[in-house]
Amino acid sequence: MHIHEFADCCEFAQEAIGGTIPATQEYRDFVKNLHSKQILNMQVIIPFYEVRFQYETIRKNLRTGKKYFFASNGEHEDIDLEIGMKLENSVDYEKKLQENAIFGKYY
Repeated sequence: MHIHEFADCCEFAQEAIGGTIPATQEYRDFVKNLHSKQILNMQVIIPFYEVRFQYETIRKNLRTGKKYFFASNGEHEDIDLEIGMKLENSVDYEKKLQENAIFGKYY
């Protein structure tokens, strides 16, 4: 990935920049102007999880699914809770999309 593409994907921790949107854009622009030899740690490590889950369909059939999770806050003791919350939000969002499609609701 080119440094410009990487910079566009970056979000910066509040502790590092004060957490404001203009500061984030300022740092993105700053990173875009760096030369690769100016960056000390060329390898960025982000924990990546495969989340397997089971659910029951409306017709009472058991299904399994997989989703993937980037632990952007690093690994910590509550990672299971964080993944569970993200999975729950994802399922709620998908249910809402299905309901809207069934009942013809459009926003």
